[in-house]
Amino acid sequence: MSSSRIDPKRIDEILARHAKGAQGNLVNVLHDLQAAFRYLPKDALIGAAEHLEVPAAHLYGVATFYEGFHLKPRGEHVCTVCMGTACHVRGSPR
Repeated sequence: MSSSRIDPKRIDEILARHAKGAQGNLVNVLHDLQAAFRYLPKDALIGAAEHLEVPAAHLYGVATFYEGFHLKPRGEHVCTVCMGTACHVRGSPR
């Protein structure tokens, strides 16, 4: 996962909005990073772990637990199709 195009200063600006060592802000930090980059770059995760004073493995665990976080770059527009029961009954497979 290459993040060579990610500006470290931008990561620092995002992290500066959150108190250093405030582990309770972990999900908010991830949300802010993902909003800025549309995914969670490796460099951003490492920087966030250092800033929040948590192991990088813990941060990675949270990022992979929630379906809303993405570790690979995504497009600006993401299309999804509901395959839940109600949508299926109404013809979503078609």
